[in-house]
Amino acid sequence: MPALHFAAFSADVTPPAGHPLCGGWIEPVRGVDDPLEIVVDKHGGRNNYAAMLQQAFSEGLVMAREEGMSRSVYQVLGLERRIELTIQPRADGEYLCVALASMVSKYVRELLMLEFNRFWEAQVPGLKPTAGYPGDAARFYEEIRPAALKLGIPEQIIWRRR
Repeated sequence: MPALHFAAFSADVTPPAGHPLCGGWIEPVRGVDDPLEIVVDKHGGRNNYAAMLQQAFSEGLVMAREEGMSRSVYQVLGLERRIELTIQPRADGEYLCVALASMVSKYVRELLMLEFNRFWEAQVPGLKPTAGYPGDAARFYEEIRPAALKLGIPEQIIWRRR
């Protein structure tokens, strides 16, 4: 059995335009020389990711080994190292690394929401904080909109629309 070791890297996880699946993790993994097995939790109804992955891994050839509702598996051929990507629903229940990434992401989101609320509470005294979910978004935005306009902060900076 090969020795287990971890390659450290940091990532901007803001999805670049044209890569809704890949987010910001593609560039950091380019610098890792070890074989990679990437597991991603599937969201939504998409089953075919080959075209998006091919754009992201243009130096290789992305081959679909399996594509379906239960999971999609790809291998990037023609590189000096092995890269395999698995995209499946509820991957956090089967892969510890996905579960840990999910927990860390949720914790970081909570920390960022604390800072977001602190900023707006300083601008709008008495403002009720938001958790940032759609059910509360309209109320929160209406309450901060006058302050945002005064600060010159456009709506698209505050409110993400798909």
